[in-house]
Amino acid sequence: MLGNTLGTLNSLQVFLAGIALALVFCLSLAIMAVGARVQRLRRAARLALLRDAARTRAERDSLATGWDPTRHSRSRTTTRRRRGDRIPRVPQEHAAGGLGV
Repeated sequence: MLGNTLGTLNSLQVFLAGIALALVFCLSLAIMAVGARVQRLRRAARLALLRDAARTRAERDSLATGWDPTRHSRSRTTTRRRRGDRIPRVPQEHAAGGLGV
């Protein structure tokens, strides 16, 4: 081309250059596919967090507007024992204060 020679390649060198170019192209496609998958997973996680935050806000607002102090006058820690409720037993080694008596 205009008196300059860029290079002389035989048929094997041209074939190997084509293989190398195809490998570079396939590698770039694989990198793009992995990047798209990571972006899709990040977006799904972000949307899940936003949905959870909206659900939590809605629950908080509904609890704040629907709270009635007269309905919640009894403490939840003062539940009565019913028949058949089991009393947890203390193992023998702990019954004497951990002395193993």
